[in-house]
Amino acid sequence: MRNVFRKYAYALVFLTSNALLQAQDTLVLQPIDCERRFIQENRTILLEQLNIEIAKAQEQQSKLWENPNLSIQDINFWAGRRNVELFGDGLPALFGKKFGKNQQFAIEIEQLIYTGKKRRKRMQVANLATQQTEISTLLVIRDLKLDFRYLLIDLIHQHKAQEIYSNQINSLQQLISAYENQQLKGNVTKAEVMRLKAHALELNKIIHNYNLTIKGIEHQIKTLIHISSQTPVRIDYSAMNLNNILQTALPDLAQLIDTAFNYRSEFKAMSLQEDYFKAVEDYEKAQRIPDIKINGVYDRGSNFMLNFIGFGVSMDLPIWNRNQGNIAAAQIERKKASTQEQQVRLQIENEIANAYEQFIATKNFLKDINVDYEIEMDKLLEAYTKNFSNRNMSLLEYLDFLDTYIENKLLVQETLKDLAQKAADLNHAIGKDFISFE
Repeated sequence: MRNVFRKYAYALVFLTSNALLQAQDTLVLQPIDCERRFIQENRTILLEQLNIEIAKAQEQQSKLWENPNLSIQDINFWAGRRNVELFGDGLPALFGKKFGKNQQFAIEIEQLIYTGKKRRKRMQVANLATQQTEISTLLVIRDLKLDFRYLLIDLIHQHKAQEIYSNQINSLQQLISAYENQQLKGNVTKAEVMRLKAHALELNKIIHNYNLTIKGIEHQIKTLIHISSQTPVRIDYSAMNLNNILQTALPDLAQLIDTAFNYRSEFKAMSLQEDYFKAVEDYEKAQRIPDIKINGVYDRGSNFMLNFIGFGVSMDLPIWNRNQGNIAAAQIERKKASTQEQQVRLQIENEIANAYEQFIATKNFLKDINVDYEIEMDKLLEAYTKNFSNRNMSLLEYLDFLDTYIENKLLVQETLKDLAQKAADLNHAIGKDFISFE
């Protein structure tokens, strides 16, 4: 008997410790934690950030001078007696008595020197290109962040909708139990019990579909925040109350537009693009000035001097090609950037106006719903359930009201979801989080 008790105790300890380990392994994240981890761990964002490192490496490359060019030429591998004695006794040895005797060769070293401040202007172009890459990365992060917020909002909505059905299935199960007892007493028919069970089955099917959708969204989130599928994750959305959005006070539209011009990366990108093509134009104009190549030569035995050391300078003559086409192209690109900047300014204004109007309209629609409306619906359902239990109304009337109740509850949740998405759109349009979800 004592051994049996000991086995049960060991089994209980094992199961308890296993349950605790599983609970400890579950990673609990709030939406703000998910967003932070998304920015830090998302592979698409990390790949975009590597583009910044590439641009910085190219900027570093633009600072470097060209390598000098070394050439060794005019080497003779043999010298016949007739060729050597034709003009004298031949060439003396380089070292010792025989090494390099009658050996002719030339060594030349050449260095390219940039003129017209080309190197500095090239560095300026590369620096502006790096800044453009940084802004492009911010644009990608901003768009991905909006998609991620949509995913979180949808997850919360799915949970809330599932809760509506779960609450009703619990009440319905109690009714089914009560009706089964009444059926045994002969007070209700089996058809009524089966009708309640059929309705409960329909609700369970809907709950099952919500569970599948929630699991799918959670796996999408785990992929985006780079968490293994083997790691159990629970997202605690209790801190993200969509009803708080209704209490948000916004400045007027003109102030939001002014704010956007300080935060929207597109506007910064267009302004920077004009600076970039101005730098390109300056660089192309500098190309009109020919670069200089200086060289030094050592020649042994190819002319009247045994050891000849000479220097030279070479350059292109800018007669036909003065880089006219590239200069004109850079000027046109600069004009395009100026025109695009005006277009982007107008686009930003209209995006914000549209997002603002849709947010206000959805917010007003939700405010038009009486604050006590849901409470009144809950009380009415409670009264209907009580009357149905007391057989003061028919099964058809009760189920019809139950469907109406669920539809109205879902309507409120759908509108809250829509409001949250409109708030995310407005934050995205401004480039700054004016509306908090907490």
